[in-house]
Amino acid sequence: MINITNYKQYKESINKSQLPCHSIRGFLNNQKRINAFKMALSSLIPIDDNVYKAKFDGESVFTNQTINNALTKLQLRKLISIDNNRVFLTKEAEILVESIINTQFC
Repeated sequence: MINITNYKQYKESINKSQLPCHSIRGFLNNQKRINAFKMALSSLIPIDDNVYKAKFDGESVFTNQTINNALTKLQLRKLISIDNNRVFLTKEAEILVESIINTQFC
């Protein structure tokens, strides 16, 4: 994956609900979905399941086994909340977001 490193382009991509990357090669479809979720989480903006569904052929973040398992663990630790099909990071999770995305989506 080749990420967008220009801040303005990165922010525009996020605002358009797009992956902030120039290209993706060699990832399986499920890994693309997981990576997209992790990138969206790193933006600290609540993740709307409807946006995710629109991007990934109607698949919900809650039906993706890897993502849902991570969300369940994070919710038990009170690091996220889920309301109206949107995932919100707590203030503590915002500080730990890089650790979360690098350890919880295996």
